[in-house]
Amino acid sequence: MDEVSIDRKHRKGGKAGKASGRTLLVFAPTMPHILAWLHCMARMLKVKDPKDINPTTPLFMSRVRNQDGSRRAISREQAWRIIKGIARENELPGAVGTHSTRKTLARKAMAWSNDIRVVQKFLGHRPLSSTEAYLKSLTDREVWGAFQTAIAAA
Repeated sequence: MDEVSIDRKHRKGGKAGKASGRTLLVFAPTMPHILAWLHCMARMLKVKDPKDINPTTPLFMSRVRNQDGSRRAISREQAWRIIKGIARENELPGAVGTHSTRKTLARKAMAWSNDIRVVQKFLGHRPLSSTEAYLKSLTDREVWGAFQTAIAAA
């Protein structure tokens, strides 16, 4: 796994506007897609090399600009619309959204590492209780699967 460091302008539960560094893990198979997107962004922003993109430029830009003319990130609602559209196009069952994908990632990270502290750091949670809440919440599919397993065993 490669590591990519990004700065966040807002931290949930923290002070808005306070930039804080955070390291995000990027899986090797994902890296070519991120690099391809950065090349597209460079063309959109009319810069010669993706390395010339201002690091404060959002990875997913809105058409709306800030008062100073800088690029604004897409809203969480727009991210939700995009994810819902992809789920619909791929005929994924059940409720799919930005937060459900984050919870799924938390569960996968727990399965890979079997260490809740690793998942806590991966998600950027300060209190361990937040990570525990992510891992305790069950999807309808998981509840139904457990029910079917219990019936088959009886």
